[in-house]
Amino acid sequence: MDVAIDAGAQIAELTGGTAEAVARREFSGGIVTGAAAITGAAELAVTFPPGALAAGTWLVQVRVTVGGETQTVFEDRIAVAESLAT
Repeated sequence: MDVAIDAGAQIAELTGGTAEAVARREFSGGIVTGAAAITGAAELAVTFPPGALAAGTWLVQVRVTVGGETQTVFEDRIAVAESLAT
């Protein structure tokens, strides 16, 4: 995913930082931890283990720490659907 960094943000680019991804299913609370890797100055790769996100709506957050500063760089709801094929 590409990340748009707001003007005036404490983190100007992601290079040299660490990233973490978490998701919380709406209305049921549990947190699932994913993997987040910085792949460019304003780019991340985020994955969750197969089957970790059950069908439903999830709030996903990705946080990056660079030089001791932590900032949420992505937050959005995603919809996960079950496959119609067997």
